Amino acid sequence: MRLAYIAILGLVTIVAIFLRQTISSRLVVDVVLGAVLANTCFFAGPIVETYIRWLGYQAAWPRWAMFAIGTCFACGLAVVTVLMATGPVF
Repeated sequence: MRLAYIAILGLVTIVAIFLRQTISSRLVVDVVLGAVLANTCFFAGPIVETYIRWLGYQAAWPRWAMFAIGTCFACGLAVVTVLMATGPVF
């Protein structure tokens, strides 16, 4: 799931940068730091899933729900980071 997460988040970030049409050193630093933070936060899913399994719940839907919610949240943060990195859009 990590490869799908990185691919989706990377695509959203690239599209946001393309729409922004401005690349600065601050944007590059913000995107790199955001990528490190996003990959660190990705570990929350397996940790929560492990606790769910230890409690005896064996269904697969929590994994997909956490993946979908976490990926959407990370994509939203990526877009906001890119759009605000060089000042307000408007």
